[in-house]
Amino acid sequence: MDETVEQPILEVVDVLHKYGSVTALDHVSLQAKRGEFLTILGSSGSGKTTMLRVISGLEQPTQVGKLAIGGVDVRGKPPSKRNCTTVFQNYALFPHMSVAENVAYGLKVRNVPREDARKQAMQALAMVQLESKSERRIAQLSGGERQRVALARAAVTRPAILLLDEPLGALDERLRIDMQSELVEIQRALGMTFVYITHSQEEALTMSDRVVLMSHGRIEQSGRPVDLFDRPATLFAAGFMGYENILPGRLTGRQGDQATVELAGGITVRGVASEALGAVGTQAALAVRAERMALLATADGDAGRDGANVLAGTLRKQIYHGKYTDQTVDTAAGTIRLRRWDRVPSAEQVGAVAWQPEDCIVLPA
Repeated sequence: MDETVEQPILEVVDVLHKYGSVTALDHVSLQAKRGEFLTILGSSGSGKTTMLRVISGLEQPTQVGKLAIGGVDVRGKPPSKRNCTTVFQNYALFPHMSVAENVAYGLKVRNVPREDARKQAMQALAMVQLESKSERRIAQLSGGERQRVALARAAVTRPAILLLDEPLGALDERLRIDMQSELVEIQRALGMTFVYITHSQEEALTMSDRVVLMSHGRIEQSGRPVDLFDRPATLFAAGFMGYENILPGRLTGRQGDQATVELAGGITVRGVASEALGAVGTQAALAVRAERMALLATADGDAGRDGANVLAGTLRKQIYHGKYTDQTVDTAAGTIRLRRWDRVPSAEQVGAVAWQPEDCIVLPA
């Protein structure tokens, strides 16, 4: 039986972009599905914003094999000829216009009749719950309201793709968290493809269907948020995604998806094997999150018999953060960091740390 393969709404193939001698995008290929919330994640200089500018037409790449939006080749075309719209971090709203006039502006330049444009603008404002403030000036709005106006203005023309360049970066923490949920609800309601640029792993994990992690102009890893969070493919991905404990060692065995590693001090532990692991005897590293580790009173307790990895250690430092407490434990394999939300033990009550093999991953060094 023949199956129809849906064409991606966005296709970028082998894009290279340089600023003089600096390579911003190093032969990167990227796709987005229709209705997908795709996040491009990375630190400053990773290439994520350059990728957005290449897609939008604000940058003409040095070289690209294919760049198509909705099946239409847009290589060399200006932004106005591409079926996508960008929401910038600074919103780029017109202060001399009302909220409704700002939202209707894109329809006006497309020669949509005035009454129709007004009606569509009000529908877009209702989508972001701002129809009651349609006649206000931009200066009369809060930061979160301005962000929603910018979103309504971008969405009202119904582009195939909405590009969002760190749109929540200027908001305070509480509002940013609220807007994450609102953005997902709006994206689902519209059924539109969102390509979202951010340096925040929290935003990427919270909102995305798929995350593309970039580093130095290349894609480091791509997958579902849970894949990047629980199964990073490289040491860089593990560090960027918040793995506090990355312990160097030597790969001593591998069977299926399980691997054993000898850490410093001759201690052998087990974990989930990364697909990129080399041969037995090569250098490797074990990565485990602070919140996945537990404190024990002694290294000879039941945890080891239950299959957990156990390291003898001494509690050295505790830092109280309100919701949780960060702890530092010295072991023969190196310093271990833990995070606890429950009662904090005294140093005298700690003799070891333990964690389950399925809660850590063994990566190539």
